[in-house]
Amino acid sequence: MLKVTIRQGTPPYVEAEGETKVLAAECCAVIGGVYHQLKSMDEGAAQAFRACVMRLMTRPDSPLWEKSPVVFGFGFQKRDGYGKD
Repeated sequence: MLKVTIRQGTPPYVEAEGETKVLAAECCAVIGGVYHQLKSMDEGAAQAFRACVMRLMTRPDSPLWEKSPVVFGFGFQKRDGYGKD
């Protein structure tokens, strides 16, 4: 189960619980849902979103893969003990 809280002015807060394959499927569902919503409104925006996601996911040096939670416009932030090793 994914739980994401996004509030303007603060980094997103993400909790993840469950099997790895289920979490991966849920992430894909969210990304696909955003992509298809954008595509229904603006093909160019959808393609820009896709390029951004592909770049973040596929680059080994992407901040997405850092050990520490990152904040770069979106990302993860430790809160109230969440994210402890």
